Amino acid sequence: MTQTRTSLLSLVPTLGVVFLSIGSQIALKQLKLADTSLAFAAALSGLFSAGILYLFPYFISRWYHFSLPSFGSSKGLILGLAVGLLVSCASGLLYWQVQRPTGVDFTKLKENLPRRALANLATAAMEEMGCRGGTAWMLSATFGKLAACAGGSIPFGVAHFAGKLLGLPVTMAQVAGCILAGLLLTLLYLRFGLLSALTCHWAWNSLCGGWCKTLGLADTAAFEGAWTTDLTLGIVCLTLWFFFPPRL
Repeated sequence: MTQTRTSLLSLVPTLGVVFLSIGSQIALKQLKLADTSLAFAAALSGLFSAGILYLFPYFISRWYHFSLPSFGSSKGLILGLAVGLLVSCASGLLYWQVQRPTGVDFTKLKENLPRRALANLATAAMEEMGCRGGTAWMLSATFGKLAACAGGSIPFGVAHFAGKLLGLPVTMAQVAGCILAGLLLTLLYLRFGLLSALTCHWAWNSLCGGWCKTLGLADTAAFEGAWTTDLTLGIVCLTLWFFFPPRL
């Protein structure tokens, strides 16, 4: 298997995430369900999509004799959750301290949190299975950790441009922030396994909308693209790299 072929093949799961995400969003809009029912439907669609994406590493591992992606342990799961909560809260509080927005209401942080947490299980499961359990996993197995970090972050960030097809506001600053977020998730995966990256991603997504409401931001692009968020993500990435270096 040539390097070019391997590199292109490794991007298939990330592209699969884009197509499955767009398809599920369009299908869910057609159902016209109430908010809670919609959250349940979104969670089920995400888990189903994650199952489809798992077929990629399953067959690749059989064809090329790679080990399957590591799911990690319960310790990794808890650590990933803790990192996700830490990064989210640190990003929100730093934005608040630096930007000093008016009308800040911290009670809005927990507004609709159970429903957001349920719905965001879909995004976390699908994107982690495709981007970390697919693209980063294959690059790690064939080219090493640095290639995995690049493949698990850059395509992940660029893929967020697909949100424009759904009418979502997407900015270059948000894409840059998502690239850093992808690097963080990849480092967690490479050291602690897929469940660690999944719970971190889930915690971040679940709180992101709450921080936007708390800080009076129009959309998640403004929060994910803020330089204060980039700074927080960068510091956590460096900390993980030096104190918990990749080993998968």
